[in-house]
Amino acid sequence: MHLKKQQSTQKNKTFIIVSLSSRSLAESATKTDNSVIAVDVFNDLDLLKVAKKVFKIRKEGGNNEFNNRNLLNTVRKISNKFPIVYGSGFEDRPKILKKLGKEHKILGNKHETIERVKNPKKFFSVLKLFNINYPETRLRKPKNLDSWIVKKIGGSGGHHIAFANRLSLKKRSQSFKNYFFQKFIKGRYYSIHFASNKEKKKIIGITEQLQSASQNVQEEKNPFLLKRAIYVKSFNKQLMENLSITIDKIISHFGLIGLNSLDFILPKDSRKILVTEINPRPGVTLDLLEKSTGINLFDFHVKSICNKHFQKIEGNRRKNKKTWAMEIVYTKKILRFSQKIHWPTWVKDIPNLKKYLGDKTYIRNERPLCTVFADGNNRKSALKKLTNRVKLLNNDLIKYLTT
Repeated sequence: MHLKKQQSTQKNKTFIIVSLSSRSLAESATKTDNSVIAVDVFNDLDLLKVAKKVFKIRKEGGNNEFNNRNLLNTVRKISNKFPIVYGSGFEDRPKILKKLGKEHKILGNKHETIERVKNPKKFFSVLKLFNINYPETRLRKPKNLDSWIVKKIGGSGGHHIAFANRLSLKKRSQSFKNYFFQKFIKGRYYSIHFASNKEKKKIIGITEQLQSASQNVQEEKNPFLLKRAIYVKSFNKQLMENLSITIDKIISHFGLIGLNSLDFILPKDSRKILVTEINPRPGVTLDLLEKSTGINLFDFHVKSICNKHFQKIEGNRRKNKKTWAMEIVYTKKILRFSQKIHWPTWVKDIPNLKKYLGDKTYIRNERPLCTVFADGNNRKSALKKLTNRVKLLNNDLIKYLTT
């Protein structure tokens, strides 16, 4: 028997945030005096500082995915008078969001919307209908895998993307029921972030996902993993107008609300934008956008969903003279810590090392360790400072490790 869903009010400023990593949304929420009950798989130290209560969800799969049963059972224990704001982790399991919505009010796109925008057959059919350009896409495995990439449906963070011709023979012979194929495009990879209340939208900004500088990117391990991103302070005016029209068409068809982002490629040998996907929720670059624009994006997200004060929040935007960049630092080997670490102020998503201390516990190889931020007077200086900070952090961590 399901509990009766209670509606949130203006006086109720407690939110349940559910995401693979809840830290950035939780910090944003508490900046405007909201209270947060956080549910995620990491329980980072900086999340523990801002949330009034934190629940840790068991992981499953190799890429920090939710254990569905554990997630549902945990959220059911939390009062249903508090609404849920969700982040990453539901793109490949919208039915779990539907189940959460039976007892709690959900602030975000409906589970049906997520299913439609993350279904490649439906999504790219809509793009074709609206004459929106996108890379050649196939639902079945091409005979010749060269120059094709394979993506897991509903995947996020880049873990789920690989060059098709780099797959092992065993994987090539497996069913690709939950995957699709796209032509690999050389170029620059961007996301344009926007908020919508169905009737109108506001562009928040553009971030660029920085690809490897290697000439032989196909030889790299996890070449599409989201690591570095930078805020783009200026963008071609005509391309911005084209992107705005594209977003309007997509919003009108899918009924997107709240914070979303559209991923696109600017090919190396063309000025034609190619759309790759929609992320129907707040993303990993939320901090980067807030630092660059001065807008509280949790507030923007919730109030655009509730259709309140849309213009007023946009008016809080400030022009930042600095350029901001970020890097998710991944472990390059198994890390065993012998003592408490003193983390620099420019680091976020700080791991809770209490669970790692000891000879039998450790942070596994190729796992996200933390996020580093840096600013500069321009793109070049921001990236240089970011590189130096990541190098400094990696060198500093050595003294805390056990052999």
